[in-house]
Amino acid sequence: MAELYGVFVPPDLRGRPALRLPQIEAELGARYVYEPAFEYRSFLVNSLDLRWGGWRLNPSAWVALDDRNARLRALVSHRYFGPRAEPALRATEGSFLDVEVALTHHRYGSEAFSILTGEMVANGRLDLQRYDRHLAGMFSQLGLGLGLQRFDFEQVAPPHETDHAWLLLARFGFGVYLGRAGPPHGEVFLYYDHRHDGFAAGMTGMMVGIPGHAGLEGKLYLTEQLGLRAELQLGAAYVAGLSVLFRQEVIE
Repeated sequence: MAELYGVFVPPDLRGRPALRLPQIEAELGARYVYEPAFEYRSFLVNSLDLRWGGWRLNPSAWVALDDRNARLRALVSHRYFGPRAEPALRATEGSFLDVEVALTHHRYGSEAFSILTGEMVANGRLDLQRYDRHLAGMFSQLGLGLGLQRFDFEQVAPPHETDHAWLLLARFGFGVYLGRAGPPHGEVFLYYDHRHDGFAAGMTGMMVGIPGHAGLEGKLYLTEQLGLRAELQLGAAYVAGLSVLFRQEVIE
């Protein structure tokens, strides 16, 4: 993918990473989820990023508009190096390393059960120009971790040995930066995600239960404070949507 992008996009048109992050960034949007097993489709998505130096607090929610389904999540992470918020110093490149801890509660109201997931993940990004200057404007990303799930059935008590499950977490992909100094600027990221507990879940077919899902997401700030985020996920279900982003102005 780096070869193709390097051939078709001249160096002068490639983007550069943001070297400082905002302390506050909010997201409000809608998602459409097509899963044949469920009748509901439309979700309201809301999240808030609060950053101080390398620390980040991110509460988020997916709430169905046509059913009693809600996915609530709280994430805390620490970035050891890379672009961070004030009072951290301005970064020199887009590479980073995060350690994340998250707690997710997903309630399926109509189906009368819920899932509580605790997880820990190491997530890193590498600017590919570290390997070769001709790969400027591109990055690769890898995340690895482990989660523990607890299933709560409202009508039937599950056997003791089946109400908990381990969850392998892995995510990798390739992305490119958009824009340079000043807006518009952002990034596009194509990835594979091995987790099976989200709305896209795992792919179906001959290898059902093994693969996770694929996704494409992009973020573009049209001004210093206002931006858009779009995403598409393909797994057992199809997830697509668009969000409006609003952030504190960043002075790099």
